[in-house]
Amino acid sequence: SPTISFRDLVIQKEMNDLVGASFGRGFFVLDDYSALREITDASLKKEGALYSTRTAPWYVPKNVVGNTGADYYFAENPDFGAWFTYSLAEGFTSKSKARKDKEKDLEKRNASIPFPGWDALEEERREQDPKIWITIKDANNNVIRNVEGSSSKGINRVAWDLRHPSTRTIRPGQSSGGGRSWWNSGPLAMPGTYTATLSKEVDGVVTQLDGPITFQVEPLFESTLKGVSYEEYNAYISAYNEVATQESKISDVLNSSLDKVKAMKLALSRAPAAPGNTATRLHDLQQQLFAFEEKLEGNKSRDEIGERNPPNAGDHLNVARRGLATTYGPTPMHKQNLDLAKTMMASLYTEIRTIANTTIPQLEKELQRMGAPYIMGQGIEE
Repeated sequence: SPTISFRDLVIQKEMNDLVGASFGRGFFVLDDYSALREITDASLKKEGALYSTRTAPWYVPKNVVGNTGADYYFAENPDFGAWFTYSLAEGFTSKSKARKDKEKDLEKRNASIPFPGWDALEEERREQDPKIWITIKDANNNVIRNVEGSSSKGINRVAWDLRHPSTRTIRPGQSSGGGRSWWNSGPLAMPGTYTATLSKEVDGVVTQLDGPITFQVEPLFESTLKGVSYEEYNAYISAYNEVATQESKISDVLNSSLDKVKAMKLALSRAPAAPGNTATRLHDLQQQLFAFEEKLEGNKSRDEIGERNPPNAGDHLNVARRGLATTYGPTPMHKQNLDLAKTMMASLYTEIRTIANTTIPQLEKELQRMGAPYIMGQGIEE
């Protein structure tokens, strides 16, 4: 807000917001000031304190996308979901940051900066940054989500988007899923009573600092059509995740198998032996993988010109996924598509497992006997 007097102040009692208007500068909203009622000198001196939060309205936020030009400005809304306010007496910093802060102070005083030593620098390089976690649990004490917050000293805020964590495939070296869409996060959690606890993680050790606090998640309005029950929704989530994980495994093994066949063809060309029957087997395996890829993802030549493919396992799973994108929950159509995807994935899973666990290892051993070069990823022999 600007450095100007605010002469009009209004408390929005329903949501505990403080609205202030300045002259000629617009109006500003302090979102959910209720934590100020609980903050005391004693709580601020605690290592970590978690304050009560208001009821979180449950709905699917509108995705606002437009092209109104630079002359049309509107302020960014707070993050959607349940907001948590917490305070840290000192905060948690890494050894590297603590050392650099100390060195800055010495530099200001023109004092000598000592060398910390190679062991200390290596310890800093290996250190994991301290983390702050808000752990969300449902009424049955099931962990729904772990939300990471700021570890800075003072009062901090973080929002839970009322969703389960993403179950998307994780690649080595990946730090986060990226994006804030429902697909990158996970399915909606159901309305009800939840608890939150505040914890710190330092050097791999997690310690609870405060909580639990209890809060409610309530529908923004009652829909005309009543959605599925909590139990039915959670059962659908489990069933969907099982099939989606299977699809990820199949796709991952397919891609690695295609790459491995290319590598084996190159290795065969460098082997001190005539290609012979091995070249034929590699060619046949590659064609088998291409046919498998079409069953999983459709005909690529059709895709190039926008021609529709017959529905495949991935298509059915994409439709089933939409059953987790609304507050109503899955409809009979979503469930039917999930069943179709499950049946098709089971057949594909059996086929690719045989290729990956039997056919490819046999060809690899044959190449090794022929004296072909080592292929990365083959591992170390016993």
